Amino acid sequence: MDNDTTDAGDEIVNYLGVLDYVILAFVVLIAAVTGIYHGFAKGGQTTTEEFLVADRSMFSLPIAMTLLASFISPITILGKPAEIYTYGGQYFVFIICHLLLFPAIAFIFIPVFHGLRITSAYEYLKLRFGLPLQICGAGIFMLQTSFYMAIVLYSPALAIEFVTSFGLWKTVMIGGIVCTFYTSLGGMKAVIWTDVIMFVVIFGTTVMVIVTGVVKAGGVGHVWETNKEAGRLDLIQFPWDPTQRMTFLNLVIGGFMNSLPMWAVSQTAVQRFLAAKSIKDAQA
Repeated sequence: MDNDTTDAGDEIVNYLGVLDYVILAFVVLIAAVTGIYHGFAKGGQTTTEEFLVADRSMFSLPIAMTLLASFISPITILGKPAEIYTYGGQYFVFIICHLLLFPAIAFIFIPVFHGLRITSAYEYLKLRFGLPLQICGAGIFMLQTSFYMAIVLYSPALAIEFVTSFGLWKTVMIGGIVCTFYTSLGGMKAVIWTDVIMFVVIFGTTVMVIVTGVVKAGGVGHVWETNKEAGRLDLIQFPWDPTQRMTFLNLVIGGFMNSLPMWAVSQTAVQRFLAAKSIKDAQA
């Protein structure tokens, strides 16, 4: 695609072309249409279970894809590469904590939530500890999510503003309105199937960016040697000093403890577990 290129000082900015705008508009349209379809298909969302947990009818693959799409935010896409570029590939060890995390979620948390036939994580708090803690937990989640969503909307808006003349606030408004529209109209089914589409888009474009970047940089060998010389390939370090920024142990143990609340008991994750057709589908 023919993109306009501008040399801004020492930085070369590749502005989006017509095809890029068409693709962006198409992705936004697909999200809106998904909400409309699930809002009216087969009589629409007529019960609480249909709206909140997709009538507990989803299979394992869309559940897995929606979970990944939910937690792969612009913070991940923009922040993790910057972290590794600046401080090296030690952060890669964080992946190992998921080898402990996912079995714990599948065999400890999912059977409890799915077996209770609840519609939110906070129903469990009410059943186990009473109404005051349910209200407290729900309130903290809403507050935390408000701050989180502000950053999630701001990050891509900032990136889009950099390569277009489109105002930052306009991107934030469009993103917020479209997400609210398809979620409120189509319920959890619309959210899950939109996430599936976004997962495919994110995965596909990430692969394209990696391949294009490696080719333009001069090949895999050149990329490897450049990063080796820059000291970015020291992946595993075992210092016991807890004041070190990153070590093998604090990434594995700290990563596990940090990720567990988000992946296991947050409403974002629990609502998707509950949408699964069976415990096996949720665990898969």
